[in-house]
Amino acid sequence: SSGGGKGVVTPTPWVAYMNPDETSSARHGIYVVYLLSADKEKLVLILGQGVSELIDKYGVKDARAKLTGEALRLREELAPENIARYSDPVDLRSKGALQRSYSAGTICCRSYDTAHFPSTREMQEDLDSFLYLYQLAIDAKQRLLLTEPGVFETSSSTRTNHASNPLLGFKPKSSEDYRSTLVGKVLVKSRRHELLVKNFGQSCQAKGFEAFTPHPVDLVLRLVSKLILVEAKIIYKGDAMTAVRGVVGQLLDYRYHLYPEPEQPYLVGLFSESIGDDFVEFLASLSIASVWWTHDGWKSSPLAEAWGIKEIR
Repeated sequence: SSGGGKGVVTPTPWVAYMNPDETSSARHGIYVVYLLSADKEKLVLILGQGVSELIDKYGVKDARAKLTGEALRLREELAPENIARYSDPVDLRSKGALQRSYSAGTICCRSYDTAHFPSTREMQEDLDSFLYLYQLAIDAKQRLLLTEPGVFETSSSTRTNHASNPLLGFKPKSSEDYRSTLVGKVLVKSRRHELLVKNFGQSCQAKGFEAFTPHPVDLVLRLVSKLILVEAKIIYKGDAMTAVRGVVGQLLDYRYHLYPEPEQPYLVGLFSESIGDDFVEFLASLSIASVWWTHDGWKSSPLAEAWGIKEIR
């Protein structure tokens, strides 16, 4: 998301990265944002919090106090070695109420001189680090909200991951029992998961694939006579192993129970980021192809490319 102001042009234009499980608005929740200073001499990268919702509710002074306290609490939850490099002051060269409030809600900050930017690689590494810290901060916030209700005033759109499991006690006696029971269950997915599936599905459609989302399979692709099952996983905090194991189990499960002989579909694991060469090869040894998101678009394993899933942007 980005902003230049509504009605009145902001002196500090911004571009934000928002996890839809946490927020879809710059008014509340945690997000990563680039802000250009009013004099255009500084670009600051911030892991911060939306300020407008609290200002509307409590007024500027009290909102800033709450934002400062919540930012401090979140910094305490992040490992010192993770944030040591990112404690630059937030200097937006503006006395505006919103700009000063952004500083109050900042958890981490990296400041750049626009006349002397570091290399593109270094800036990309900084952004990757901030997105990693973003996930840690969301996890910490949700954990603290469970143990200390009310500790945060800033609202969040996160769906709880602690709802009762609808598959507890699920022990089907046959494939038919499996199909009739599982298809009737509602399995809660995060918004990030839904967006990952949606964006990949649309990219495939643009390349000539038919795309379907038959419950409980995340995505089914068809190209001529080729049928492809896709299981999507969000990788949290770099834990590719858990995501890969989940993909293997669910794809083999769905193929066995939902697509018996002679219609045996191809299998693809879809990931929110790279899983590493070893896991790509591991999945290929099981005849499971891999696709993952990168800053330049979708990246496909050699097996996926052989099946026609390539050059998807």
